[in-house]
Amino acid sequence: MDDKEQKLLHELLDRTHVLSYQIQMTLGEHKALSKYEDIRLSYQKVVDQIESLYQLIGSKTK
Repeated sequence: MDDKEQKLLHELLDRTHVLSYQIQMTLGEHKALSKYEDIRLSYQKVVDQIESLYQLIGSKTK
C-alpha cells in the first residue's frame, strides 16, 4: 500500500471518529433515548455500526 492510500485511509479514519464523537455527544444524552426504547436501540445500532467501521478502517492502516 502506497503513502497516498495510507493518507486517504487515515483521513477516513479521522472523519469516522469525528462522526462517531458528534453523534454520541449530540444524541447520546438526549432525553428521548431514555423514554423510547426503540429509538434508543436504533441509536445504539448506529453507534455500533460506526464504531465497527472505525475498527475496519483502522485494520487497513499501518
